[in-house]
Amino acid sequence: METTRHTPGPWEVHGDTTSQLFYVHGSNAVCDIRRGSGQYGDGRFHRTPAEDEANARLIAAAPKLAEALKSCERVFAAWVKDANPDGDLLPEESADLDAANIMLETVRTALRDAGIEP
Repeated sequence: METTRHTPGPWEVHGDTTSQLFYVHGSNAVCDIRRGSGQYGDGRFHRTPAEDEANARLIAAAPKLAEALKSCERVFAAWVKDANPDGDLLPEESADLDAANIMLETVRTALRDAGIEP
């Protein structure tokens, strides 16, 4: 059984563009995105408040996205395994199988990048 190493979901976003601070929380604090963290030595902000909020929402969706990717991995792996038991695919079926293999590897790479072994 897989052990979850990240803060268990669900995660939620708190904050607003007025305060210029967004928190992402699960059972514990996950991260905060502060408006000042986008400021460089030239005194300009290189992220907008809308971008900060979008980043916070994407981070907050991470546990659900990881679960969705794990489900996709199981479905693609089963389909690829069972797609050609006799080795007699038609050309269009072969193209579908090739596409499924590419998607399977993309999903597995994304999971590994997140520290989740498929």
